[in-house]
Amino acid sequence: MIATTIEQSKHLLELGLNPKTADMTYVQDLLAGLKYGDYKLHAGDWRGCYGQGHVRAWSLSAMLELMPKFIQKNRISADFNIRAHGQLWNVGYYCIEVKFSEDIIEAAYSLLCWLIENNFIKTEKQC
Repeated sequence: MIATTIEQSKHLLELGLNPKTADMTYVQDLLAGLKYGDYKLHAGDWRGCYGQGHVRAWSLSAMLELMPKFIQKNRISADFNIRAHGQLWNVGYYCIEVKFSEDIIEAAYSLLCWLIENNFIKTEKQC
């Protein structure tokens, strides 16, 4: 996987993440002979579309840009880290929150959700 899935992307949008922070777009491509409901992933803001048949998506790079380099919670401070440990990726803030997955996109997505839910990342809902 090179970007968040459609389901993950929709969830991030539901959490209030600004779609302009995404760097990829899933586009329904009916003209290419795909059956209804199939999407293709395109880099960038594909034709500026955010409507029906278009879902913004985040690459690993775009997600990492959103994550604070340092957080503090309950008097504990931690720097952001990414590490490979055996078959798993560890993404997070040691002693505060770390997400583990064989897929680095999944680990980063899980951490991004946690950061939003714990108000470490400002969302459109908070503006």
